[in-house]
Amino acid sequence: MFLVFSHLNRKENIKVEEYNDIRVSVIMPVYNVEKYLDQALQSIIKQTLSNIEIIIVEDCSNDNTCMIVEKYSRIDKRIVPIYNKKNEGLINSLNKAIHIAKGKYIARMDGDDISDINRFAEQVSYLEGKDIDLVGSQCYYFYNEKTDGKEIRYPTSDKGCKKFLKYSSALAHPAWLGKRELFLDLQYRNIETCEDYDFLIRASIGGYKIGNVPQHLFYYRLNAEGISSVNASKQYLIAEYLAKKYRRHEVVEMLEYEEWINSSKFTELSNKVMKQCNYINRRGFSLMKILSPLWIKQQIVKVLKSNCFRC
Repeated sequence: MFLVFSHLNRKENIKVEEYNDIRVSVIMPVYNVEKYLDQALQSIIKQTLSNIEIIIVEDCSNDNTCMIVEKYSRIDKRIVPIYNKKNEGLINSLNKAIHIAKGKYIARMDGDDISDINRFAEQVSYLEGKDIDLVGSQCYYFYNEKTDGKEIRYPTSDKGCKKFLKYSSALAHPAWLGKRELFLDLQYRNIETCEDYDFLIRASIGGYKIGNVPQHLFYYRLNAEGISSVNASKQYLIAEYLAKKYRRHEVVEMLEYEEWINSSKFTELSNKVMKQCNYINRRGFSLMKILSPLWIKQQIVKVLKSNCFRC
C-alpha cells in the first residue's frame, strides 16, 4: 500500500506566532564533537544577522562536548542549551529543537561544520526574495581544513531541485534555512540516515518550494572516522527506496517502510551493497567522488538490478 500526499495546501492552514525580534532559530544537535564545536559555534555567533537564537541539543556525549556547550551558554545569552537525559539520536533531538524554536525561520547546523558569517543574512534575503519555503547553500566538503575542500554545486531553482530529488537530496542538510511553519508541519520521521531526503520529498510533494542560494556559504566536514560500509550500504538502499517512490510522486508510508527495512530481502541487499562499498574502500576511492549522486548510482545500481530491487 502506498501513501500519496494529498494535502497540497496544508501549509496554508498553519498559523505560526512570531516571537519578539528573533529572526532565525538555529537548531544544532551535538554529540561527541569536542574537536570541532568551538569552530562551529564561532561561525554562528559571528553571523552578520545577529538577532538569532542558538538551540543546542546536547545528546549525552561521552567527551567534553557538554562542557563546551555550558561555557558558550554562559558567554552568549542567545544560546539555549538543552541537555537530553539519555541519548535520543539525531531525529528526536531535531524535532525537540523545532518545537522549542521561537524564530520566524529555522536554520540547521551541525557541531562539526562551519558557516560563512553571511550565511543567514544571504539565505533569508534569498528566501524572501524568491518566495520559497526552504533554502540551502552551495557547499565545500572538506576533511581537515577549509582549504582542502571540494566544491559541490546544487540546483538553485525550485524546478531544478525537484528534478534533482528524483535521484538524490537536493539541499545539504546542515545548510538548511526555512520557514518555521514548514518544519512544524513536516518534522522529521524515523527514517535513519535519510531523514533529510524524506523531509525534502514530503516538502516537494506537499507543495512547498525549495532552492539553494548560488553562493558558497557552508563548509561541510567529512569525518572519515564515522564512515562505515554498513551505514553506507544502508543509506544507499534507503535513498534509492525513497527515490523510486518520489519518481512515482509517492511518499513512503512508515508501516510499509518498517516492514521493508526489517525484511530478509533488505538484509540480503544490504550485505551485497556493503561488499561493494568495501571494494570501493580497498581501491582507495576518495569520499569526495563517492558524494556524487551519479557515481553512487553507477556503482550501486548494478547490485540493485541484479537482485530485482523493488519497493
